[in-house]
Amino acid sequence: MSSPSSPSSPTPWTDDLDHLELIVRGAEDALRGLMEAQAEIARVTGEGEGADGLMSVVADGRGRLTSVRFDPRVMRLSPDELGREALAAISRAQDAAGRRARAIAERAAERAAPLPEALDERFVRQRVERIAHETG
Repeated sequence: MSSPSSPSSPTPWTDDLDHLELIVRGAEDALRGLMEAQAEIARVTGEGEGADGLMSVVADGRGRLTSVRFDPRVMRLSPDELGREALAAISRAQDAAGRRARAIAERAAERAAPLPEALDERFVRQRVERIAHETG
């Protein structure tokens, strides 16, 4: 017959240690997922066009412009038209990159969502009361 403290017998602490191990593994997994998401967002690009394709703009996952290309024929537009078309192309590129970055962030958040309950004050109090009840 095993004693209560032998490794083969569960102790009042076994559940808590298992729970803590789940928290640590879950936190490590969530952190790894967040780091992967951050790297993926850094590679995101969004493209936008204006003036019927005579200008194109590329933005990164943070909304910064990384490329602007103007076809020489775009210079036929008036300064006001050129400005409006450029702003529209920039907005499209930033919106596209933002949508992709948000989708990546949402997937990372969903992956982190099932983390087990932390060892907060309420949790610890319940465990202490359960152990006192079982041993008393």
